[in-house]
Amino acid sequence: MLSFRSLQVVVTIGAAVLAYFCFNSRIMSDDTIKRHNEIVTSIFSEFPSSLGPNQPSSSQLIYPKKVFLVGDSLIELSNDPLNTFPLGSALTHLFRRRADVLNRGLSGYSSKWMSSQFHRLKTELAELGPDQVFMVLILMGTNDSVLPGNPHHVPVEDFKNNLHELVRDVSTLVPSAAVIVVSPPPCSQQLLNDKSSKLSKSGRARSNEAVESYVAAAQDIVSSINLPLVKFVNLYDALTETALPIEKYLTDGVHLSGEGYKVLFIKLVEVLQSLGSRLMTLPMIEPHFSSKIN
Repeated sequence: MLSFRSLQVVVTIGAAVLAYFCFNSRIMSDDTIKRHNEIVTSIFSEFPSSLGPNQPSSSQLIYPKKVFLVGDSLIELSNDPLNTFPLGSALTHLFRRRADVLNRGLSGYSSKWMSSQFHRLKTELAELGPDQVFMVLILMGTNDSVLPGNPHHVPVEDFKNNLHELVRDVSTLVPSAAVIVVSPPPCSQQLLNDKSSKLSKSGRARSNEAVESYVAAAQDIVSSINLPLVKFVNLYDALTETALPIEKYLTDGVHLSGEGYKVLFIKLVEVLQSLGSRLMTLPMIEPHFSSKIN
C-alpha cells in the first residue's frame, strides 16, 4: 500500500505531466492559428493578381463576374460580422472589383428541402449566362446527416441524388465556372452535449460516424461527374487532421467558428490555384486611380 508521502509524489508527478501536455498542446494550437493567419495574409496580398490584370484590357465597360455560395446555415451565416473570420466577407475582399459574392444559404434546410428551391438558383445562373459566373461553392449535408428519426434527416442515397442533380445542372449551365463541392464538417459531441447549447434536440442528434458517410457521398458525386472544373474540398479531414481540437473550429458543435471558416477559405483558394489557367480571368473593373492623375 502506498504511504501518504508516496501518494503525494504520484499526484505531483501526474499534475506535472498533465501540465506539460497542456502547455505543449497550447503551443501547438497557437502555432497552428499563427500558420493559418500567415497563409491568409499571403493569399490576400498575392492571389488577386493571379486572377487577371489590374487594369481593364480595353475601354469597354466591364461588369464584375459572380461568385455564388450555396448551402445551409454554414453558408447563410458565413457573412456574420460577429464571426472573427466571416467567409463571405473574406471572399468579397479577395474578389473586390473583380467579382460579386452572392450568398444563397438557407439555414435549417436539408438537401431534400433545398432541392425544391434549386430552380431559383438555376434560373439566376441561366439569366446571367455562362460567361458571367466565376465560381459556385456548394456545401450541403450538415443537416441531412442528423440521426434517423429527426426531421432534418435525409438518407445518404437520397442526399447523393439531390447533390448530383444540383452539381450536374450547375456545371451544365455555367461550364466555365469552378464548381466546388465542400463536404460537411465534423461535429463535436463535447459542444453538442453542453447544457448551454441553443441547438434543438434534433440539431444535437449527430455523430461523426454518420457525417463520414455524407462526406464520402459528396466525394463520390464529384468523382462520378468527372469534370475538370468540378472539385471537392474535404472540410471534414481538413478540420480533424490538425493540432487544434475540433472545438476550436466550431461554435456550438455544428456551425463553423472563425477559425473553421479560415481553414475553408484556405482550402478554396488552394483549389482555385490548382485550376490555374483553366479558370476564366477576372480583370479588375474600372481603371486604377493612377490613370486619373493628370
